[in-house]
Amino acid sequence: MNLDQLLSYFEATQPINPTEIIAQAALLYILAKALSLLYIYTGNSLSNRSRLATIFPLMALTTMLIISVVKSSLALSLGLVGALSIVRFRAAIKDPEELAFIFLSISLGLGFGADQVVLTTVFFVAIAAILLARLLFRGRLGRRFTEADSAHLELIFEKQQQLPKINEILDQHCQEVKLTRLDQNEHQAMRFLVKPKSVESLDRLQQEFLSLDADVQLTVLQYQPLI
Repeated sequence: MNLDQLLSYFEATQPINPTEIIAQAALLYILAKALSLLYIYTGNSLSNRSRLATIFPLMALTTMLIISVVKSSLALSLGLVGALSIVRFRAAIKDPEELAFIFLSISLGLGFGADQVVLTTVFFVAIAAILLARLLFRGRLGRRFTEADSAHLELIFEKQQQLPKINEILDQHCQEVKLTRLDQNEHQAMRFLVKPKSVESLDRLQQEFLSLDADVQLTVLQYQPLI
């Protein structure tokens, strides 16, 4: 191998078509936005999923830009390896689900940057179908927190109450009832995981508990993770 052949490996050999790049970037943005929606509606992470999902399109497009530039030159590729070797990320990702979606976003950018548009799109559609099928199986498609979803119900009575009586009232107005905590101190505190039948059911619950104890404190909190 002579010097000219060696130098040719370090020179850009693949011209970049601006029209093709723009079209691929537009399609990539659509897929990345779809990935954001998938993460918001199918994810189980306790973190704020909407906030993390906003970076997926930017991450995918940035990855595509990097790969589109360095793939045409060995010198640029080696330079990228050297640059990344000195980068240190301080924010640890502790949730495996977040890491999986971040890798999927990067994979979209890698695939489009390497001109593997069809293969990348097919795999993304397959992964999205799996996530949606899992969501349908759980019966949660398209649902956020509604009156029929689980909620934390906290009751604090000034007067001592019988737990069977409280359960009887809850069973009349809730589809599911599960006692999660019972405290007997100066006041009697009870916590339940409930699934109210409707918003009106919560109002009727409050009226019945007030009839038992006029000083009762009732608190209802959303059980679904923040999105």
